[in-house]
Amino acid sequence: MYAHIDIRDSIINNVNRMIACKDFSYGYVFYECPNCDHYHISGLSCHSRFCASCGKIYRERRANEIAKKCLNVPHRQFVFSIAEELRIYLRLYRDLYHELFKAVDDVFVYLIQGKSKIAKNDDRELGYISFLHTFGRDLKFNPHIHVLMAERIIDNDLKFKKYDYFNFESLRKAFMNQLLKRIYHYLKENTSKYELVKFSRLRNYLYKQLKDGFYTYGPKLKNNTKVSIKNITRYIARYARHPAMSESRIINVNYDNHTITYYYDPHEDDGLEKNQKQGRQYVTESVFKFIKKLIILFPRQLFWRWLVCKNIFLQKSVI
Repeated sequence: MYAHIDIRDSIINNVNRMIACKDFSYGYVFYECPNCDHYHISGLSCHSRFCASCGKIYRERRANEIAKKCLNVPHRQFVFSIAEELRIYLRLYRDLYHELFKAVDDVFVYLIQGKSKIAKNDDRELGYISFLHTFGRDLKFNPHIHVLMAERIIDNDLKFKKYDYFNFESLRKAFMNQLLKRIYHYLKENTSKYELVKFSRLRNYLYKQLKDGFYTYGPKLKNNTKVSIKNITRYIARYARHPAMSESRIINVNYDNHTITYYYDPHEDDGLEKNQKQGRQYVTESVFKFIKKLIILFPRQLFWRWLVCKNIFLQKSVI
């Protein structure tokens, strides 16, 4: 006996498109050399966000376009993660992704303006691009924000000034405060009093347990050149239209016992010496559990771009 699960039409549509990708029965393009008998047949692409092949092409094109918009100045990458206890709320209420981005925006405004009347009057702003990732390398649902930021601020006179010092203690606490406040107001307007009271208790618990705030990380790029900026853009933009993992990470599929084996390299190993690393992790699990992980992540693989820097660079869109 299997429980009935409603699956969104968008998921079924994209999975079917991926299965039919480059299937000649759905059409193809025929190339023939006018000077010899050589020819080439290419199946039609599905353009599905669930397809590893089509997603790679889209990702490269998008990363190149974003890299062109970056200023020729030093950049750094930030990561804003939420408490594990909050993940269920983003699963249940998709509009909270908007609040997640706004909380990050609030943090940067607070960071450069704070209580300074001069900074507020100058309307100082940072230029950055934000990306949403909804999962980690191990495929667990883990929504977090990556930010690629130019180390410059711009004021009302359109003058740029160097800005490369970030107080991470303030960033972590400000991010936690702004996100919890935004989630609270969203639930107050859109859910029952019971849900609001339950969240209020969780909020108080998080304030007591996480006195340093939510995880926030923002190292300088080692090689701050156009090439390194393009590489980091390619890295954080890779989920724009790409499934949660590439096919090359799948080692084996056992059709007799319905299991799949794949691997991932833990984020915790990044930057560590070889003798300190956990090493590559291998997972063998039911194909049904594996597919469930993928389709949970799929409809939330949103890619956002916020370029904030006056009217020169100001763009706000969902791609």
